[in-house]
Parts: sequence; C-alpha cells; structure tokens
Amino acid sequence: MTDTARVSDESVAPGADTAPDATAAAAGGARRAGGEHREHRLRPRLSAAERRSVLDALMVRPSAEALRRFIVLLCLSVVVATVGLLQDSTAVVIGAMMMAPLMAPIMGVAASLVMGWGARLLGGLAVVGLSTVASMAIAWAMTVLMPSAGSTMPAEALARSSPDVRDLLVALAAGAAGAYATVRKEVSGALPGVAVAVALVPPLSSAGVLMGRGQPELARGAVLLFAANLFGIVLAAAVVFVLTGFMPAARLRANPARLVLTLALITVPTLAVATVLTARFIHSADQAHTLQLATQSITRWLGPDDDLNRVTLVGSKVQVGITGKAAPPLQALTEDLGKTLGHATTVDLRWTPSTDGTSRTPARPALTIEQAQPVVEHWLAEQSLALDGLAYNDATLVVSTSGDRPPHQARDLEAAIATHFTAHPPVSLAWTHRTTPNAVADSPKETEKTARTTIAAWTETHPGQHLLTVSQTGTALTVTLTGEDKPDTGTLQEQLRTAFPRNPVTIQWLPTTILGQTTPRPAASFPAEAAPDRTVR
Repeated sequence: MTDTARVSDESVAPGADTAPDATAAAAGGARRAGGEHREHRLRPRLSAAERRSVLDALMVRPSAEALRRFIVLLCLSVVVATVGLLQDSTAVVIGAMMMAPLMAPIMGVAASLVMGWGARLLGGLAVVGLSTVASMAIAWAMTVLMPSAGSTMPAEALARSSPDVRDLLVALAAGAAGAYATVRKEVSGALPGVAVAVALVPPLSSAGVLMGRGQPELARGAVLLFAANLFGIVLAAAVVFVLTGFMPAARLRANPARLVLTLALITVPTLAVATVLTARFIHSADQAHTLQLATQSITRWLGPDDDLNRVTLVGSKVQVGITGKAAPPLQALTEDLGKTLGHATTVDLRWTPSTDGTSRTPARPALTIEQAQPVVEHWLAEQSLALDGLAYNDATLVVSTSGDRPPHQARDLEAAIATHFTAHPPVSLAWTHRTTPNAVADSPKETEKTARTTIAAWTETHPGQHLLTVSQTGTALTVTLTGEDKPDTGTLQEQLRTAFPRNPVTIQWLPTTILGQTTPRPAASFPAEAAPDRTVR
C-alpha cells in the first residue's frame, strides 16, 4: 500500500462478503475508521497534492532551475545586507531580510527529518552549509575591498554580535509560525513577517563584515546568532509539521519511536545553544544591574554644579564622565563605589570644566584660533619650537608644541598675545620632547617594564611629576608625564637612551590642571594588597 493510499480515508467496499470472517474484518475496519476519525479531529490531514506543494516550496527536491534562482537571490540578498550593515542602514538590512531565500531549505531540513528521508536530509544540509559559508565569504570580501567610511564598527553589525537566550525564543516562535504558514496557505501572508522576525542572512553578513574589520570575537557572536536561528527554526518547524498533518498518519503509526529519536536529536544541539545564550543573558543582566548601582552611587556623589555625562563598565573599571565647575574629589567616589558594588573598583574619571555652575556650554572665545595662530607660531619659532596643535579647552587656549627644550612660561605667551590684542585668553602649554636614534624594537613587555622602572626612579627625585602612560608602537617608545611645572627631562632622556640605545624615545609632558589629574590616597575600606589603582586619567 502506498503512502497516498494510507493517508486516504479507509472504508469498506460496497457489496463485501457478509460471512463471519468478513463480518469480523468489517468490525476491525470500523474500529480503525473510528480511531482515524478521532485522530483526524486531533491532527489535521493534508492531501497528496497539498503535501507535494509544501515539498516544492521547501526545496526538498529542488530542480536545477530552482537551485539557480536560489543562488541568485542568496547572492543578491547578501550584497544588499552587507551594504546596509556597512552604511548602518536599518531599512536596507530589512530589505535583505525580505529577499533572503534561506528559510526554505532550512525548513526543508526539518521536513526531511520528520519524514525520515536520509538522502534528502543530506542534500538540504549541504545547501544550508554551502550557503552559510558563501554568505560570510561574500560579506568578508566586500568589507575588505570597499573603503571604510570611519574607524568605528557599524552599529547594525554590532547589534548582531551579542545574542542571548531571547533571540532563541524568537527563532522558535518565528520558526513555528513560518512552518504553519507554509503548510496552511490561507495564512501564508505571515511569511514576510517571519522573515523579518528571524533574520538569517544579516547575521551571516555581520560575521563577514566583522571578520573583514579584524574582529573575530564579535564575528563569533554573529555566527552564534545564526546558529540559534537555525536550530530554533528546525526544531519548531519539525514539531509543527507533525502537528499539522504534514507527516502522514500511517508513517507516524508505523514507527513512532523513530520520530521521538529524531526530535531528540534536534533538541540536543538546540539545548546546547540555549545554554550558551542563557549564560550570556545572565552576564548581561549582571552588568546592567552593576551599571545601575554605579550610576545611583555616582549620582549621590555629584555636587550641585556637576552634570553626569556618562557611566560605562570595562571589566572591573568604572569610567565616569562629568562636567562641573571644579574637579570633584575622587577618593570619596572610589570608596562609595567599592561599598556599593562589594569589591575593589578602579575609577577612571574624565572631568570637563564648565564656565559656571549653570551653563554647560563654553563661552565663545574673544580671540579666535585664526587670530592667535600667527602670534603663537612666531613666539615658538624664536625658541626653535614647532607648533603641533592649537585648540580651546573651554576658555583656555591650549598650545601643543615640540622641540629639543621646553618652551618658556605660559604667562610669557599670554603677554605676547596681549601686545597684539586687547582681549586675550589664558594659555596652557603641552610640550613634547623627541629623539630619534636608529632603533630595533625590543619586546614590548620588557621595554615597558624597564621604562617604568627607570621613570619611577626619576620621579622620586622630581616631586610633583607623575608618569601618565608608557606605550610602544613598533620601535617607538612614548612616555607621557604630568605635573604642575614643566620638568627638565634631560636626565630622564639620557637614562632612557642608555636603557634603549636602539629605540626612538618621545617624552611628552602635559600640565595637571588640563588633565584633572589626582592621585587619591588608598581607601581605608580595602586591604593594602587589594587596593586598586584609582589614578584619574
């Protein structure tokens, strides 16, 4: 008996023999008919023609022409999605979702699983696997070949790099809706919404874009999102195909154990993905709670003339941006945050001075940069110094310069400006001392360690001077110092030259008043060995 015959309603033929054995057979047939009638009420049936229509839509047995159409649509949707991601265009990405044809072969995999079609299952998996690799490769190639519009990562790509368990729930619901709309043509209008709700091509394009931008960790997050969508759709679609009558009743009655095993095999990888996504969700929730506590603590600590610009968490470090009249005391904030969060915390405070306690908009400078630049350049040229930069920090004119020796005092430049203009701003000088011997870079870790040791010994003999940063780029070593007065770095320069005879060394000094640099004393609430570094940067 064929599958079609088994699916059709069974009945006793007219004129059947009424002998006792025929009567018993008729009674058995009546019992079977009654059972099938009850099953029909619980589980709808599909005709053979309806089932063939579903199989054609799911690419279970795709023709060569159907495969060509699939390849063309897939490539075009990946191109559209990649351009939308690089341009941060939500509308373009949604258009790629509507074009993407990947939903059909994925649901075809679910149909092959519940029907027990091994060869067709392998074919469907091959289509999905090759499509996955090709989509990421196209997006990667476009990202590498197309010039970047900026240095930041596209927000649309970043949004698909941090999935959690909520994305899996969406995939399960959307997969069930898509399978139901495929079987029940009267609700097929829901399919476009399914395509938008559980996007398949955009996560793959995001993975390619992020790999092209040199972000493999973020790319793995996008691949994880695609895996969640894939397994969620297959599991939900398989269950819906059984419940909606796509799987013939005769096949279901013949081997129910195989169906249970099949559903279990789909469930195992889905649960594995769910475990990873749940852990990510818990971590995100903890971070959000910590950020909320930190924000509340910082808000209580702010003075009446301070504005909180931002609060961010980077590991165990809390980065705070504040605008106010005066540099706020860091020690009290560090201690309060440590008590609130329950662990030692490093605070990175970025303070921006305001002109007064009510206005946060800097006053318009009376002297423009264009007016001041000729005077500043002439003043520096007399000292054989170069002008590297000129800008206003609030109402202060900040002059960046470099040369063999420090410039004269800032008040001397203020006096030079006053001889040319009636209105003149306060001046702050930032000086960089450079030396460029031929070099071969040492190990960055060893170089930084040796440099910090040398500088620490130098600062002990130069009170008021502090090391801000030590960094190495290629062979070049850059040291940034900060203090209230410009130091004579000749001794330090000779010491570093002796320590690194083959490395170019740059010593840069910045005034403490511009950076808002403070060195808080150790918090009494923490043990000495656990006291964090709370230097404001």
